[in-house]
Amino acid sequence: MKSFCKISLLLLFIFTSEKLYANHPFPLVNLTGIYNDTTQTLTVNGSSDAGSCGVGNYYMDVIIVYSNFSPTNVNNIIFSGTSSLGLKPSCNLVPYPQVIISTSSLCSAATYSWYARESNSGSAAAWMSGGNFTVSGLPPVFNLSISASDTIICLGQSVTLSVSSAGTYCCKLIYDWGGFVGDSLIVTPYVTQNFFVTAIDTCTNHQFTLMQTIYVYPSVAIFIHPTNKNVCQGEDAAFSVSAGTSSNLSFQWLKNGIPLPGGTSDTLRLFNVSNADTGQYSVIVMGGCVSLVSNPAILSLGTQASIVNQPTNFSTCNGSMALFSVTATGLVNLSYQWKKDGMPLPGENNSFLYFNNISAVDTGSFSVDIFGCDTVTSNSATLSINPNTTSVLNSAACDSYTLNNQTYTSSGTYFQNLPNAAGCDSTLTLNLIITNSTTSVLIETACNSYT
Repeated sequence: MKSFCKISLLLLFIFTSEKLYANHPFPLVNLTGIYNDTTQTLTVNGSSDAGSCGVGNYYMDVIIVYSNFSPTNVNNIIFSGTSSLGLKPSCNLVPYPQVIISTSSLCSAATYSWYARESNSGSAAAWMSGGNFTVSGLPPVFNLSISASDTIICLGQSVTLSVSSAGTYCCKLIYDWGGFVGDSLIVTPYVTQNFFVTAIDTCTNHQFTLMQTIYVYPSVAIFIHPTNKNVCQGEDAAFSVSAGTSSNLSFQWLKNGIPLPGGTSDTLRLFNVSNADTGQYSVIVMGGCVSLVSNPAILSLGTQASIVNQPTNFSTCNGSMALFSVTATGLVNLSYQWKKDGMPLPGENNSFLYFNNISAVDTGSFSVDIFGCDTVTSNSATLSINPNTTSVLNSAACDSYTLNNQTYTSSGTYFQNLPNAAGCDSTLTLNLIITNSTTSVLIETACNSYT
């Protein structure tokens, strides 16, 4: 029984002793920190709470992380420092020795956060945020380059853009291409386009943007082909082609399939044309990826104008139409000027001259000047008006009278409009007397015959 009591007292002492020196890390009290940019140090002060006591050494742990990083991940800790109270057998408020951390190797112009906590025998209180501080100076210079597998491509082709960096940065760089993150990007632009990539230091959020231009050759299409030219000897001639407005297009003119030196624009000009310049002209339109050849156009020399068919006299009725025409050879595009009685008629510049509803004022002598490599004048042609005629017919008939398929049964004056020999209107006046027939009865008696 005595031995049992001793054992019980021993167990009670051990239990009481473990309860008195139990491990109880608490949040730090009076936590302050001062960053000195001149000495490049962070000085932290703090005290152990009166409620924290027990066996084992007590520590104040201090860490520095980037301002946008969590302190709970050990990989985010840049610097750390610790001060120790040693054993804390009684539960009193006790200040920790200062923790001084050198910041000389931190990135300039970067913002950092510091945290502190109390720990004891492998357990620790939660990290307490002490605040932020920013290191003075300029941010690191970005030493970046951007490249492309091709800077000039054809429509529909793809190109790979890449970015690389040299030098030392606070943390890993990420590359943002405007929504896609990576150190390379495959693009297929359909027009010349600028591409941008922004390098971001994930620790300091410092950024730098680069640009790469990818030039895209346009598709080639000929909208207007060169057309035939017929000019006089000694005149100038020009052929042109329309293939869009892109500055990336180039041209090469050909004569009879042979390249013309200097013919490298969308217009080919020939001066003082002679027979040696005649021939077939075309142009190659090149867009870097595609080349097209235009339709051929012929350059020919015009001959002296020659009248094949002269205008002829024209006689018609008043109020009718009249037409003069001329046929000539020479230039493909001859020009004309009609004249009346030697005076030019404004606006009458075709190979024909037309009148409608003519009257006496339109009559006269007409000719035409024909302009080509020289000028030739046609013979004169006369426009005349055939007069309308009138005639009178007096007639008598018994019962009825028919004239020009019209039948009259009574006396009177009648009018008929008839074409005369010239085809014009002729007015016929018919004075008609109609005598109606009569009947009578004769009664005679005869023997054998009656005459």
